[in-house]
Amino acid sequence: MDESEATFDNADRLPAISLVTRKLQRLIDQGFLEGAPGTLAAELVNHACAIRPALFDGREGRKPHPLAVAAIALAEAVRLESLRGDAPLQGIYTLALSALLDDIALERETLPLHEIDERLIDAAQAVRLGRLHGDRLDPLRQPT
Repeated sequence: MDESEATFDNADRLPAISLVTRKLQRLIDQGFLEGAPGTLAAELVNHACAIRPALFDGREGRKPHPLAVAAIALAEAVRLESLRGDAPLQGIYTLALSALLDDIALERETLPLHEIDERLIDAAQAVRLGRLHGDRLDPLRQPT
């Protein structure tokens, strides 16, 4: 087991995976998406965490809040589908990201968010608004 797995294991990821699962399940219920939302959510969160493990395990500061992890995982999915040219899937992930960011906005003042959370949420918002393209300004590939 490498250092990142030892310090940010699946138990740390479960709250973020659960948040993404709920957003994807809602889209499945509405007929926009098919599949197993929990499996897909785990893939999205694990992919984002694998890009820059030190960010998520606290070696670059505090461990991010599950809402911030979920937001940046969905934002990374939007970004990747944009690069792949899969507009329908990009749109579906954008819907999920938008719903999550709307939830965060409603509670942001009462959430125990730290600087890293704010940066990740702001970056996810920028993706939602189409301001991040490719690897340029990508928070998962550049130090925050």
